[in-house]
This record gives sequence, C-alpha cells and structure tokens, in this order.
Amino acid sequence: MQDGSRQSGQGIFLATNSFTYNDCVFLAHIFNKKFGLIVTVNKTGVKDQWRLNVWKISMPLLAELVGPYIIPTLPITQTSKRRGGGRLKCDIN
Repeated sequence: MQDGSRQSGQGIFLATNSFTYNDCVFLAHIFNKKFGLIVTVNKTGVKDQWRLNVWKISMPLLAELVGPYIIPTLPITQTSKRRGGGRLKCDIN
C-alpha cells in the first residue's frame, strides 16, 4: 500500500497529485481542524499537481489516529541507523 512517502527525519507526503489545489487546501484545513494535524500543500514539480505534507511534529498524533486501522498481518516497524532517522520496514510472516 502506498499513496505517499516518508521523508527521512521529517514528516510524510500524501500523494494527492490528481486533486486540485483548492481540494488540497480544503483537505489540509480538515486535517488541521478535525484532527489537529499540521498539514501544508506543496508543489510536486509538475504543473497543476500538489501533495499534502504532514509535518514531523504531527507524526505521533497521525500514528495514533491511523494505528487502529493498520492490518495486523502487515505490521509496520521502524528501523533506524541513528536516533531520529531511519526507514520503514514491513515484516510479512
């Protein structure tokens, strides 16, 4: 499952490339007002394509919000070479 990416040592990007700018602004506003997440709209580098950036400071809250919906047979664990950084690893047994 992938519709975005984690930025090393930062937050995540949600791939909203097919959404309009106004749609992305609306979604960022909803994420902020309803869930308290800090989310901004960023250019992707392609004309008229935008993505949502969930800030690093909002990651613990985001994990708390989506954690109950993660499929138990596909747990996601974080491995790290150094404190505060690392990569995501999916353990499939």
